[in-house]
Amino acid sequence: MADSNPAQTAAQVVGRIIQLLSDEEVRREIDDPIDHAAQSFRFEPKEDSPVRLFHQAIAEFVQHLYARGMRLRRNLSRGEALAIAIAILERGYIGEQTSGYEAACLDALDPELNGIEHVVRQMAEIIKASEREKHAAWVLAMSLDPFDWQMKQRIAEFLLERLKPVLPAELASISNQRWGKNWDALLSLYVRVSTML
Repeated sequence: MADSNPAQTAAQVVGRIIQLLSDEEVRREIDDPIDHAAQSFRFEPKEDSPVRLFHQAIAEFVQHLYARGMRLRRNLSRGEALAIAIAILERGYIGEQTSGYEAACLDALDPELNGIEHVVRQMAEIIKASEREKHAAWVLAMSLDPFDWQMKQRIAEFLLERLKPVLPAELASISNQRWGKNWDALLSLYVRVSTML
């Protein structure tokens, strides 16, 4: 990227990041495809024991989502899908009484919750949250890694100038050089509060 006007270049880089992380872009790239795939999932029970039935459902759901709703689509074996499903549940499932895989298993057996449907809906939300985080990390890496230290310093200065009105005094008084070492944290803060500015 030409560096004829460093301030303008910093503004362009930040503008591009904000655009790629906008709610509309994230919804289009991440949420909508996962939501459409989740809505098209149809579960046909084949197992007889409740735990095997639960495993069948969560594995098939992950297979379906990874094949139809992810940006990087993959065809997973049932074993791979079950391992991913259990990891997803352990990482983020919140049940009625507890959390993780065990809570999902208990909730799946609860007819008042519409069990399995309740679990897979929550799994879709956990997957979306994870994919949003990966998308944000990718955007930051793709947008900032090509630049040298001086350009990252200019981006930090640009961000700090715009954030000063909303930063607590002790943070606003930190030197640009110190912020330059933490430009990624500064950028993340700017992205979070950019709607207020």
